[in-house]
Amino acid sequence: MKALATYLAVGIGSGLGGMCRYAVGALFVARYGPGLPWGTFCINISGSFLIGLVAELAQTRAMGVDPLVRILLTAGFLGGFTTFSSFSYETVTLANGRDWKLSLAYALGSLLLGIAACYLGIVAARLLGIPRVWFSFYLRR
Repeated sequence: MKALATYLAVGIGSGLGGMCRYAVGALFVARYGPGLPWGTFCINISGSFLIGLVAELAQTRAMGVDPLVRILLTAGFLGGFTTFSSFSYETVTLANGRDWKLSLAYALGSLLLGIAACYLGIVAARLLGIPRVWFSFYLRR
């Protein structure tokens, strides 16, 4: 029964994440046009931040994130929301258009900012956990 709940959490989360990805991507194309794929860029950076935040909160149990909720949010929602395949395709498309500099900037910017955003998510989660840790320390006295 636990395995079924896990698969349902991943399925529901990824469906919702995919729909959000599509909506955000469409909003960016409507706003900025089809040039540089700003939608995918922002989706992947924000998703990197959020996965760092959620995973750290779940691992430290600082905010009481249930393991099933962690799976729903990380493997499910954020797995469906972020998209390495779209990023790869858009990078190749920019390069095929002979815009090598823009393609390289997009690829490196996505990679470096994604890693930095994930790290900042972890830092934010640790900062969110500080008051609860201090509060529980004082309760034990």
